Amino acid sequence: MCGIAGIFSLNNENIINQEKKINLMLKTLATRGPDGSGYIFSKNKKLILGNNRLSIVDFSKDVPTPFYKKDTNHLLTFNGEIYNYKSLKNDLISKGINFNSKSDTEVLYEMLKFYDLNSLDKLEGMWGFCFYDNDNNKLILSRDLLGERHIFYTIEDNKLIFGSNAKSVLSIMNNPEYDYESVTTSFMYGSAQPGKTLIKKIKRLLPGHNLVIENNNIKLTNYRNINPEIYYDFINKNVNNKKIIKEHFINLFTDSLKKRIPNEAKYCYSLSGGLDSTLNCIIGSKLTYNKIESVFMDGNKNTKSGELNEKEASQYVANNISSNLETYIFDHKEASEELKNVADNCFDGCIDDGIAAFSILAKKIKNRNNKVIIMSDGPDELLGGYKVDLLLRKLDNLYSNKKFYLSFIKLYKKIMSQINVNYKAIEPFSYKPFKSKVAHQIHEKSFLNIFFNKDYIENIYNCYGNLPYYYDTSINEKTSMRSLSYASTSIPDFYNLRMDRSFMENSIEVRQPFLDINLVEYMISLPSYYKFENSNNSKYILREIIDDMVGEKISKRSKYGYANHLWDDEKVRKSLMINEQIGDSNFFSNGLFKKNIKDFLTNDNCYFGIKWSMLALLKTFSQLNKIKEDNRIFLN
Repeated sequence: MCGIAGIFSLNNENIINQEKKINLMLKTLATRGPDGSGYIFSKNKKLILGNNRLSIVDFSKDVPTPFYKKDTNHLLTFNGEIYNYKSLKNDLISKGINFNSKSDTEVLYEMLKFYDLNSLDKLEGMWGFCFYDNDNNKLILSRDLLGERHIFYTIEDNKLIFGSNAKSVLSIMNNPEYDYESVTTSFMYGSAQPGKTLIKKIKRLLPGHNLVIENNNIKLTNYRNINPEIYYDFINKNVNNKKIIKEHFINLFTDSLKKRIPNEAKYCYSLSGGLDSTLNCIIGSKLTYNKIESVFMDGNKNTKSGELNEKEASQYVANNISSNLETYIFDHKEASEELKNVADNCFDGCIDDGIAAFSILAKKIKNRNNKVIIMSDGPDELLGGYKVDLLLRKLDNLYSNKKFYLSFIKLYKKIMSQINVNYKAIEPFSYKPFKSKVAHQIHEKSFLNIFFNKDYIENIYNCYGNLPYYYDTSINEKTSMRSLSYASTSIPDFYNLRMDRSFMENSIEVRQPFLDINLVEYMISLPSYYKFENSNNSKYILREIIDDMVGEKISKRSKYGYANHLWDDEKVRKSLMINEQIGDSNFFSNGLFKKNIKDFLTNDNCYFGIKWSMLALLKTFSQLNKIKEDNRIFLN
């Protein structure tokens, strides 16, 4: 896992005197790859590539960074892991290809040389890479299907500039501008729409997409879709056999986790006492001979009467599998520092304060010499694990009686409008075309009228809770459509972006066994019964599996999520000085905002989460202005 960067000429002019720029880009990526750093020019001087390396596979110092072989006709800068690299390597050896290292990077390099873009169908893993064929002046940028890794890029002065985070690209732009059009989306969903950021002209490569430049032509294509239909025959054949459905789930997950357990680097598991992390740790304990190391971040969440709290549940599971559990507690000073750091660096459009909590965890496990953490994102999004998903499932059942459904919606909206309450899951919920509420949607569209002028939100882009244009919408069940929507948009460009910001910026690689594409497609394909048990229970199939393994103390626990908001602590709130910063900022002078916006935000009755969102947006705006001035001096 690494940080990558590059500058590529689009008009056949040579890339010269660019060492200073690539070094600055690599400096912004330094914590993503502390084990090695370097850059290289292509033979034709049309490209300069940079790479910072975090050694996970093959600790040898002899692996070139970026990667190349003797003739340097082909170059690769790679951020990610190829989990099936050993079997791919054997295939290539059988074709007469020789290897100089034990790294998965060299395997990817030879795969791309031999199979070109067809190699992507054979890869199992996560990646953001740039591969260059000097002989044909062909450049490929690629991002994995579930978007676990990220590539940000811009085109400026006839040059393509790209990097693993938005700041690396921003660091050498001539005149970067704040993108106010993305503000409403970040405010509403916690992240800018897929493909965009809070900086004009800086784009995110979409998940499952390649950007290919050949003969001065730029082509952006998706190389593969998520295909849950491959399991339809299996599901239809075994839909009434719960045992087979569960066994196949466990087999897919076990295979996925086995691939993601590092062979060389020190690693640990995140254990919260929830269903997902419990399965992670139980299966993990069976796959290794030694006790597994697990970590828990104590957020002091309140739990229902009679249920184990988060700490008790984590310890219960740890005891069950004889895991060494390390518990960490938030300190208000480090919480304040981390929140301030997050607010200053939301250039990619993700303003979720959870980044700070995960960042603290990353620092703590790094201090214990870990390089990898095995996390458990995925089931909540793909198996209907959120409260809103249960509500939407109940609406599905109502919709089956359309006449009753329409009467219900009409009455519900009338009642809600009279008591001045937003419509919750109703407002963004429809069937034709498909549109659904997502768990990370913070506000309703109608609520945005308080903050933003109507012209700016009238046509707000429906970027989450629907399906991208390149997906077929003929899936029969709405629950499967929502799962596919999460997998194609929310997981790559909210949840995975949050993980990347939190851990990779602290030199920790995140591995997510629930995001193996085979398992993802299986979870999406499951009929609603295995997700909701007749709308009464979320993640039903997973609860059944956990009940078999450790019993109902864990299987029947409610979902609580990861820790409290760090700003729930009064000391942390005061240290952020949000009211003062809002009052002093010229951020709100743009025509996007209502004139009385500052009065609303600085009022003591304004919910603090709203204040935080605006702080992240305005601090990023302020930092951008500083970077613009630094760039003006640096570039001239």
